[in-house]
Amino acid sequence: MDRRRACASLLAVAACGGAAQIVGRRARIAFVLEPPLDDAIRTSLVGAFQAGLRELGQIEGQHYVLEIRSADGRRDELPEVVDAVLKTQPDVVVAAFPAVARVVRR
Repeated sequence: MDRRRACASLLAVAACGGAAQIVGRRARIAFVLEPPLDDAIRTSLVGAFQAGLRELGQIEGQHYVLEIRSADGRRDELPEVVDAVLKTQPDVVVAAFPAVARVVRR
């Protein structure tokens, strides 16, 4: 199992495991990126994450909702993007890059 799928597995357990016990509730996963969300990023990062969740039987729309946010390569706007994400109170925040993780931790 590669690193991306391992991370997806851990997040799926955290996000969907407990939520699955609540009837009718889908876990909300926020996927936050620093670079612009182009086709390459969507395929390599987001696609791998979704594939890992599918391997665990988690289906988007049925078990979880994935909200993808990007700072479009503007590192100075990361705090605003992260604040907007956190105000929505997602069950899990996936910080796809180190700069995003640093802002989320603050």
